[in-house]
Amino acid sequence: MGIKLTIFDFDDTLILSNANIRITHRDGSEEVLNSHEYAKYKERPGDEFDYSEFDEYPQDATLIKDSFQKLKESMSSDGDVIILTARQNPTPVEEFLKDNGVGGVEVVGVGSSNPMDKAKHVMSLIKDEKYDMVHVYEDNFKNIRAIKKVVDQQGIRFQSTKVAAGSIVSEATIALKDIIREELIFRRKNGII
Repeated sequence: MGIKLTIFDFDDTLILSNANIRITHRDGSEEVLNSHEYAKYKERPGDEFDYSEFDEYPQDATLIKDSFQKLKESMSSDGDVIILTARQNPTPVEEFLKDNGVGGVEVVGVGSSNPMDKAKHVMSLIKDEKYDMVHVYEDNFKNIRAIKKVVDQQGIRFQSTKVAAGSIVSEATIALKDIIREELIFRRKNGII
């Protein structure tokens, strides 16, 4: 019998923080985005990114209570739990969790906002086939899709919980949004709209 792997993102999934990404454009102008805005940002040629605020302890962070409770529940049940964050340095995340009553959870910093980097790490975890289920708590659809793809390729059951604006969104809502998005893409490609 396999084991369940539960994966939590950190920023905008377990906490809301004031950390920002600074972007310097090719023309020298600068832009400052929070993590939610950055998730929707379309990179321009010549952009330079400064993620340094995400390498620090999250000051003035607010817990996303539903997700944080799910983390605690997951840690007290059977299976493995990890925090998989785009942050490079896991130490401030570990310290923050410990300060908020959660210790002993592995925190992995992939150091990248590329969804494939999270997916590659998940692939390294599941390749030995000891898991029969992977459940991801994440605020970014691109990350969910990338992880789902590698989990599906291994024939492992997959579940996800989308966290949006500090609340949990059901899988049925995610599936409905995916269907609508795919239909819109189909209609655009075929000149229907």
